[in-house]
Amino acid sequence: MLFPMMKKSLVITAITLVAVAMGFSAIAPAIADPAEVIRVKYNILDHTGGVIEGECQEVIANNSNSKGSLVCTGTANEPFPDKAVKLDHESTGGLVCKTDNQGPTENWHTIITPSGNLKHVCHFP
Repeated sequence: MLFPMMKKSLVITAITLVAVAMGFSAIAPAIADPAEVIRVKYNILDHTGGVIEGECQEVIANNSNSKGSLVCTGTANEPFPDKAVKLDHESTGGLVCKTDNQGPTENWHTIITPSGNLKHVCHFP
């Protein structure tokens, strides 16, 4: 009488293991293609209307589930603002962020602090 119950338990365990293995194989393609990260220099508009060269890290997504980005830092031109300033697509009259690797995007912003620190971030679809 114990043998039929053990057999049923083994069948359920085997089915569960197959389902788990199939789940991992469905996830694997998304994990298998890591993003590429490169360091670049990028010209960034600041609060004075001038341009500075920022030190940037560009993340290039290699699969359809991920999004790319560009993150830059630098020092704005003087005079520095009295309070933090945010620039973006709307406030600049429609400027876009564009890289050779990922094309243009309207989804970007630049923050300039009163100490002159500048951070520029672009998000690519």
